[in-house]
Amino acid sequence: MNTAFVTPFVDHVWKLNLQASLLAVIVAVVCLVGRCSLTPGWRSILWMLVFVRLVVPFGPASMFSLGNLANVSLGIRSADIDRIDANATETKRPDHETTPVRPAIESVARPLVPDIDTAPAGITKMATETSSTWSAREVCTAIWLVGAAFLLARLGWLKTRLSHYLSRLEVISQPEVIRLAESIASTARLNRVPRLLWGSPQCSPAVCGWWSPVLILPSDSTVLQPSRLRAVLLHEFRHVRTADTLLTWLPRVLCATFWFNPLFWYAGRKWHEERELSCDEWVLRQIGQDQKRTYLETLMAIATGSSLSPMLELTASIVSSSTTLERRIVAMKRFRPVTRTGLIAGAVLTLVIAAIGLTDAAQAENESVKEQKFATFANSKTDQNTGTQVPNQQQADQEETAPVASQAKTLKPKIVFAQQAILWEWTEILTRDQLQERLAELRATQIVKPSVYFSLGFVASKGIVDLAATSEEEASERANKAIGESMELIGRDWTMMSFLSRRGSGAVDRIRTTDDLKINPARSLKGRVVVSRDVGRAAGLGSEGKPLLTTAPVKGAQVVILPLGEPCFIRLRDGKLREPEEEIWYETDAEGRFQADPASLVFDPVLLFGDGKYLTLILHEAGYGVINGQLAASDATYELLPWREVTIDPRNLKEDEQIEIWMTPAGVHEKFPAVSIGWVGHGDRPVAVKLPRGKGHVAYWRKVDDQWHDTEVRHPIQVTADSPAEILLSPGPVKSG
Repeated sequence: MNTAFVTPFVDHVWKLNLQASLLAVIVAVVCLVGRCSLTPGWRSILWMLVFVRLVVPFGPASMFSLGNLANVSLGIRSADIDRIDANATETKRPDHETTPVRPAIESVARPLVPDIDTAPAGITKMATETSSTWSAREVCTAIWLVGAAFLLARLGWLKTRLSHYLSRLEVISQPEVIRLAESIASTARLNRVPRLLWGSPQCSPAVCGWWSPVLILPSDSTVLQPSRLRAVLLHEFRHVRTADTLLTWLPRVLCATFWFNPLFWYAGRKWHEERELSCDEWVLRQIGQDQKRTYLETLMAIATGSSLSPMLELTASIVSSSTTLERRIVAMKRFRPVTRTGLIAGAVLTLVIAAIGLTDAAQAENESVKEQKFATFANSKTDQNTGTQVPNQQQADQEETAPVASQAKTLKPKIVFAQQAILWEWTEILTRDQLQERLAELRATQIVKPSVYFSLGFVASKGIVDLAATSEEEASERANKAIGESMELIGRDWTMMSFLSRRGSGAVDRIRTTDDLKINPARSLKGRVVVSRDVGRAAGLGSEGKPLLTTAPVKGAQVVILPLGEPCFIRLRDGKLREPEEEIWYETDAEGRFQADPASLVFDPVLLFGDGKYLTLILHEAGYGVINGQLAASDATYELLPWREVTIDPRNLKEDEQIEIWMTPAGVHEKFPAVSIGWVGHGDRPVAVKLPRGKGHVAYWRKVDDQWHDTEVRHPIQVTADSPAEILLSPGPVKSG
């Protein structure tokens, strides 16, 4: 089974399944509480929202969405997936971004005593060969798909039988029946009269089809009496008018697809029941209260004198189960005209439930959401020689320890395949021919092993040709083919291959021409980054014979633009971005000045969940700064706050334990993403880390069977100017199992 593309799809399906299940429970409670004030029409719309949630895989992000609760309940993190998939053939360290593979565990700050490696090595390598055994995930997925295929095939078989059955029926030619049908069709506001067919005397009146509707009437039946036939035609034509004959397929198909979830079967039954009640109410309004008894007798006569064959399951029949029929009779006895209060209450409840049920989760800490269909190994690096995946920072650490002579001989340019352009070193646009020629020219004189990146827009655009006609399998095949052709263009020698995150993809997918690479001076925002004299001296600024005044300019500070409200997390190392490819950032010059162009970033509602606003994070080894809201339009000066250096004694950690530090700087916007400062594993010497002032927590992880698992143990911490400069780790904080 191709888990590279199946796994993210299955994860997303399960999340939709849980969110729709929660929505079904809420709708059931609302319909129960409001059964006296809500009309059957509004109740049927509420039940249909459950199935709409399954059909619409993506929606706008909202802090009120049920998706937030679904994410917490599912715990969709790589660690949790690994816990279920004990026989998986690859080992991944869980992380808190929208990508499945991330950097290896590492010490983030310089240790107080040199040569301390606080991270277990090699925890993210993948097996070079696929195991012949199926994992628990794959077995469950296979069982689900087999069951869904069987039930969907049954629906297709019933549809075929129904078509054959209708082709054998006699067309009704009696003038009195045709005239009555034409009159009722006008009352129901149908554009044309459905095709009328005679069925067997035991069949129930039923209608099927929407574009070319067909009505089946039992021959030689008491239903054909004019007083009864009029009510029957009103009921069935109402089904056609409200598209029930079309919508009935949606619950049936989705119930067959998610056959293991009883809530969907219940929702489908309740939707059908409410539609029948809604049609009954409409019929009573047309025939009048004085004809209510006649209509009830007609329903009883049909229920007792007819039967519904399996092939007519796909029709909108007036006959119901005994339970549904009993409820219909009770509802008609209590029938009251629709009130304005009921209409308003139904509309408000529908909007509220749609707002919480059809939206996606907003930012949630410690969440790993795999939303992109085709980005399967985002931000993981594949070693071409060994066939294993090597994470970003682990690769960088290996390069740092490589001999200097070897580094001098090997050129490692960064090549980005974006949606509309190929970027060389993020600064130059090349065509495919130009890229091939440049690589050939450089390789003629030295070793060239590029680092290759693919944007999500590139993968999606290559995979989906026609959104309506492209299946998941076809899109995956096309995307794989496009990636393979691009890697053939690079050649056999390359360092790693990676997929950019949503933010990185959003920045490069907008690029069409060379002008898009430049900062627009008319709309750019300028600023200057400085540190105080004391902070500058501590950081070594101005130590080369240059005196420090009140403040000192900061060279090389990263001005990071973050879409406000996007579900993302920032990772730091030594006070700077650990993965700069994943962020939109600008660097300060020797005078501490920067020029940022946030307006050039397209805030795509699919890739970027923000509302067009942003905030700014300034990072440097000397200090940090957070700007809530927009950058200043003028040439403003921003003074960095010093990091608080805190030591951690990892001796209380076991060899199979490690911690991750998360911080939220004091005074930031409530939607500010959490900051991951880094990972610390077991060691025999203290480790120093740079933390911002604010609140945070230490998260504990345990390694079991070569896989890291979140123990869900959180140790809260608070960093202030007066707080202790040491974080104490209690022995044995990790839960067993």
